[in-house]
Amino acid sequence: MARTTGSSNVYVSLYWDSIACGLYDTTGLIVAALNGTTWKNVEKEGITGNVMAGKIKSFTLTNYYSSFTWGYEPDPGQPIIIPINPVLNTTTSDPSWNHPISEDYFGYNGSSVLDEGQYWSDLSSNAVLLHNGISSIRHNGGTNGNYWDWRTGWFIPENELPNDWFYLKRSHKKPFPDLLPNGTFVNEMQYFKISNDAVAGRPIFQFNNLTSGFNYELASLYRAHELNLPVKYVELGNEFYFNDEHYKEVFPSSYDYINYANAFTDALKSKVPLQMFRWR
Repeated sequence: MARTTGSSNVYVSLYWDSIACGLYDTTGLIVAALNGTTWKNVEKEGITGNVMAGKIKSFTLTNYYSSFTWGYEPDPGQPIIIPINPVLNTTTSDPSWNHPISEDYFGYNGSSVLDEGQYWSDLSSNAVLLHNGISSIRHNGGTNGNYWDWRTGWFIPENELPNDWFYLKRSHKKPFPDLLPNGTFVNEMQYFKISNDAVAGRPIFQFNNLTSGFNYELASLYRAHELNLPVKYVELGNEFYFNDEHYKEVFPSSYDYINYANAFTDALKSKVPLQMFRWR
């Protein structure tokens, strides 16, 4: 947000819903603003709605900030600490379920870059990303990944969707972005690598298990290997439990997805040595 004229103080309202946003609790929710180098808590005037849909409004802003998002504030005197090699302790009576968690368990959800002037490689100079110990980035994560063509770095064209489907979200209908001077798109895997290398990351590759096929998605891992990206974690689609017509047509029940995932992982393990699969 930029001031183009005048000097009046303003406030900012941020909105969310249950479809496109990963908000799980409104307790401790704050408005965070970037002052150029650091995210600041600019306090909130109030929250309207609930965790499913609503908005948070900031107090009047007297300083200039370039970007805004919501964040969470820890309880007073209780800072949020992410330990190295934490242990997962479950409530089950069977202690064999408790086990150490890999240090790359915590990471960022890498959404696709959709707006003009944004690039995967921009993250390589992001101070927040570089200095908090995060070493895992989700490649093509979220709902977008269910309609994503990893080779072009953009959505599958609507006329190539299976079963005469149509896109319901406007963002999926966006035309291909302008080519970079070298003739490539801004979201190709080579640009993801720049930011991943900056944090010495181990990516989570989300496969498009909705509108793509096994061999095409497998080829993405060969491309990652070609770029010297670590191939350790993969994810089979995103949130197919939502009541979405496309999802239900491909996976009518959880059993259909489980059977599909078992067959997919068996085939994948025969081709690529992976350490962990994540089912969604």
